[in-house]
Amino acid sequence: MTYRNSPNRMSQSVPLHIAQRIEAERDALAEEVRRLRGVEHGADQTKTEILSLRDQNQRLAAQLEDASSKDDRIQGLEAENQHLADALAQAHATVNPVGDENAIKQLSRRIQELEGDLSRSHRRAESEVESARRDQRAKLLSGLGDVLDSTDLALRMNSDTGPWRDGLVAIRDQLLRFMTSNGATLTGEVGDTLDPHLHEAIAMAESPYSRGQIAEVHRHGVVLEDGTVARTALVTVST
Repeated sequence: MTYRNSPNRMSQSVPLHIAQRIEAERDALAEEVRRLRGVEHGADQTKTEILSLRDQNQRLAAQLEDASSKDDRIQGLEAENQHLADALAQAHATVNPVGDENAIKQLSRRIQELEGDLSRSHRRAESEVESARRDQRAKLLSGLGDVLDSTDLALRMNSDTGPWRDGLVAIRDQLLRFMTSNGATLTGEVGDTLDPHLHEAIAMAESPYSRGQIAEVHRHGVVLEDGTVARTALVTVST
């Protein structure tokens, strides 16, 4: 499995060289595991050869015992038997199945650790990308809230009816629909009870409303669908 940059990932989320280093080390270890498995297969063949050499050695030993009366064959048989004994010892020295098996297990564990590191890097990248998108959306909706407040102020300052007012109301409604469709909820309405998490009281005044209720809204607050407060509402609270 090779890590590739996806176009929707932010390059600054997870440094590319870190992911490449993790994958390079993992691929190298995987290659080492394949090599050791090949060595292990070769070791099986060597074991077979050892058994064959052992059988030959035993047969020659038996022949030496039977050839004790034939002096002309003993010397040749002894030399061949010694040659087989040396080959048997060398074969034993080259086979280390336990060591190879342990090495494979260690490398396999290391590969699993690297896979875990890479998976965590991916999850961290996705989390950071999602967080950046949420922050950008909150910033955009907060800015649109300023435009909405400006239209409300313009409507309050001039109560005359006419095409300009109808047009301004239509623009306000369109802006509000866009914000709502993108997960924004406006907070801060006259008569609401003050909530320090959503509202910021910038003044207190006598009003027909009960103590602690919002008497006037200077700026609407904006809350996203996940509960993130993009901005608090600025309000006057009734005394």
